[in-house]
Amino acid sequence: MHVALTQQREDHDPEGREAIDGVLHDYSGLVSPHGLYIVSATSAMSEAEASVAPMLDAAAMERAHAILDPIAQEYLAMPDVDIGAMFGSEGLRVRGKVFAFVSFQGSLALKLPEARVDELDAAAGTARMVMRERSMREWLIVSPDAPDRWAPLVAEAYVFVDSITP
Repeated sequence: MHVALTQQREDHDPEGREAIDGVLHDYSGLVSPHGLYIVSATSAMSEAEASVAPMLDAAAMERAHAILDPIAQEYLAMPDVDIGAMFGSEGLRVRGKVFAFVSFQGSLALKLPEARVDELDAAAGTARMVMRERSMREWLIVSPDAPDRWAPLVAEAYVFVDSITP
């Protein structure tokens, strides 16, 4: 599986460089064992990335990718689905819009309709995503302790983002 995900990433960004929000990041050679997210070596980090590094839980991310990567294989076989950068990680996207990724804390982050996030917020193993003390209205976090919820919620996220992305 690692080879397939790595090849998908290389096909998308053969030089390992990608502009994100106008900033060029160098991702060459920094692929996780599962191939879906980036592991930044301190020497390759910018000052801003290094300031976030202490919050990174590599072991939790590894456990999360053990859950997400088999699910991701199904979506990567679909047209218009690839891997792209999101909040210092890599996630699944459809036509360039991310719908699922592993957070730096090792949880699954999903883009869902606001009403669905409202419904699932604080349910067992789920919570609304909060970034810099700001609740994200269309983003949900799912705990790795609820792995049985991941595949159905990834499916919902895919359908939602596919429906709103031209």
